[in-house]
Amino acid sequence: IYNKLVEKSTEDCYKLSLSELNKKYRPISQKHSLANYLPEYHLNVPEEVMNSTYRDFCKAIVSSKALYHSLKDKGDKTSFPTLGFKSKKDNTTSIEIQSRSFKSIENVLNFYPRYFGFKTNKEGIQIKENISTLICSVRLQRTRTGKFYLCIPRNTVFDQTNSKRTC
Repeated sequence: IYNKLVEKSTEDCYKLSLSELNKKYRPISQKHSLANYLPEYHLNVPEEVMNSTYRDFCKAIVSSKALYHSLKDKGDKTSFPTLGFKSKKDNTTSIEIQSRSFKSIENVLNFYPRYFGFKTNKEGIQIKENISTLICSVRLQRTRTGKFYLCIPRNTVFDQTNSKRTC
């Protein structure tokens, strides 16, 4: 889905505002209109994963524009950015999974059970640590070697310092 978004938007993705981009290219990543752009087997992908793919696409555009303008302002040599396609040969690829899609039962983390082929709610990814309630999205990351990692952000509480210094 990401690659189809990149392919269709190569001409104007940097010229349009995010709201214009949304009107024009959002249907590529929505179930009701996906069949117009991609083969039917993509309809099995959960809607939330399609949404996160579109968010990743928008983030890629915004961050590459920001990097370009930052380098230009510094006077560094740079060329106008272009979005690249994702490939299975990339070192890593990842998808965002929203926290509401997860269930944690007896050190087993379960999400999208039908999509990943889990037969019962007690099947899933074995975890070694207890995880607290997820408050934000996590990323499922796949390496080139085929290993999967689940990246779960945590809140870290730091001790209060008595120093009055500022940087």
